[in-house]
Amino acid sequence: LSDRRINPGELKNLIKTSLAFSDPKSETDYLSRIYKNLKNTNMNDVIYLNNKGFTLREIEIITKISKSTISRMLKEKSIK
Repeated sequence: LSDRRINPGELKNLIKTSLAFSDPKSETDYLSRIYKNLKNTNMNDVIYLNNKGFTLREIEIITKISKSTISRMLKEKSIK
């Protein structure tokens, strides 16, 4: 995530907004919204989340990228 510090008020608003506008049919939509509000998702984010110990399933939920694509991205990165 960004090195920029978020003050508690900003974080509270970000969480409230993410919850308020999340898809009620999806249990995890709010997580993706929080993450996307903090940072745009790209390959470096997938690697970052993996290095921080997130599972493929957790990364899939946060980034909305399929597990097979995430796995492929990580495999390609480890080959380089």
